[in-house]
Amino acid sequence: MRWIAETFTPSQDGYSRHPHGHGDYVHSHLHGHGPENHGHAEDAAPVSWMDGVFGKLGLYQVVRPLVVAIVHGLAGSAAVALLVLTTIRVPSWAVLYLLVFGLGTVAGMMLITAAIAAPFKYSELRFNRLHRCLVMVSGAVSLIFGFFIVYQMGFVNGLFKHNPTWVPH
Repeated sequence: MRWIAETFTPSQDGYSRHPHGHGDYVHSHLHGHGPENHGHAEDAAPVSWMDGVFGKLGLYQVVRPLVVAIVHGLAGSAAVALLVLTTIRVPSWAVLYLLVFGLGTVAGMMLITAAIAAPFKYSELRFNRLHRCLVMVSGAVSLIFGFFIVYQMGFVNGLFKHNPTWVPH
């Protein structure tokens, strides 16, 4: 996407549109290359205050993405956890179940992410054209799969009908 933006965005009176980052927050807008032409303050990024306070801590650099991954992983599987949790009557066993479920979810997400990221990281370092193709193909496959899921849920299973019904198979 960066290549497309840089190639097809025309320069306007010395101003150009290209992505730049503040920590791990990347955005793009029209600006010149001088500090007075940046368009916003350096500390105006959404997570700049956290980066400013905790950014020098090495642990922060490890914990922040891990916390984001934990929240995303648990949010996607919370329904399953809650369904099983309603059948556990002893509170200590329920807490133990949540801990084991949470650790399993985090470990599973880490393994899947590593398995998906490895070919991209390897190809990025060695084969630029292959890397670009992998990125494009994975994006297209993700988009097609998303449309397939919407079609299955919305039209085949009737979610977009006047009276949606769902019968588990």
